[in-house]
Amino acid sequence: MNKYIYEFLGTLIFLLGILFSITNINSKVIPLTIGLFLSLGIYFSNNLQAPGHLNPIVSLIFYLIKKIDLNEFILLSLSHTLAALLVSFVKCNFSFLDFK
Repeated sequence: MNKYIYEFLGTLIFLLGILFSITNINSKVIPLTIGLFLSLGIYFSNNLQAPGHLNPIVSLIFYLIKKIDLNEFILLSLSHTLAALLVSFVKCNFSFLDFK
């Protein structure tokens, strides 16, 4: 069960990095920032024995090529969805993240 929590945290790191980069940084460094947070999310989740997919489509591909079973696919997808919901909650409820 811990690997799904670590996958959630890795996805959360990646999504929060995207959110903060597009709201608070000069547009020329947005791709670099997103790449940095993607690398951090993968590094974090892989070092803690999580799959490091960070994306439901990657998990779907792993399921289709029979690298993971259906239960693992569902749990990974739920962890990605919960991370996305948490990031959208943060964006909608904290005014310092407004796009202005």
